[in-house]
Amino acid sequence: MKPGRIAALCLLGTVGCTGRSDAPEPPPPPVPAAVSLSVAGDTGIREAENPRVQVIVQLDRPASGPIAVGLEFGGSATRGGDYSVSADSIAVAAGSRNAEAEIDVYRDFDMEGDETIEVSLGTIAGDARAAGPSSVTLTVHDGETADVTKSAPFDDGPPGGGGGEPSGSALELLPLDIGVTEDAVVLAVIALVSADTQGPVPLVAEWSTDIGFTADVHTIDNCYSPSGDPLAASEPLPAIACEIAPSDDPLDLFLSNLRVFRL
Repeated sequence: MKPGRIAALCLLGTVGCTGRSDAPEPPPPPVPAAVSLSVAGDTGIREAENPRVQVIVQLDRPASGPIAVGLEFGGSATRGGDYSVSADSIAVAAGSRNAEAEIDVYRDFDMEGDETIEVSLGTIAGDARAAGPSSVTLTVHDGETADVTKSAPFDDGPPGGGGGEPSGSALELLPLDIGVTEDAVVLAVIALVSADTQGPVPLVAEWSTDIGFTADVHTIDNCYSPSGDPLAASEPLPAIACEIAPSDDPLDLFLSNLRVFRL
């Protein structure tokens, strides 16, 4: 065989050894869904309205599987004292794009100025990643402070009982605490009636949706004796126990005449 033909055969063999494969390229791995955070409505809220705010977790595409998005809370407002949260982690079901939790802002009656609640994305479990915005800040505008009004006892019965004129007797009230528990607004008050008053004086607590107490006035029927926690209470006392006996003993201010009302 001639030399030129031998070279051609070798070249063909080389091309055959290095030819391309027609197999398809593997698809790229899926990109995790992007998670963002928002709230429904305005970020400026009024404490006096006892608002409930919906915190929304939003995905940029339907979830490929279950996703759990943790939430972290900060700011100047105190959780448990100024607000509560329905959940620390929001579950997004497969195929969904959003889910929400609720912040319940308390009407706490304290003069504390405006406060903030900061909510941020925490740990995310599932095929998703944090994206912007990853946090939101609520500004809680402080409500009016609560106060206690007092009036002189009536000769012919308590206020609202019909008839009677103020007797001019000295009924001294010292509001000890006004607070909010998980299930009630609680007022603790110390009362003192001067020793020259004839008979015990009823201590009556009322509430109204009208700040001037000119309409929609309701009486709180029961009073309680204090427990170790002034904002807690045991069984309601009988009605007669809500009366305050005349006394000039200063110790009655701290021992005998402390009453708790719960709404």
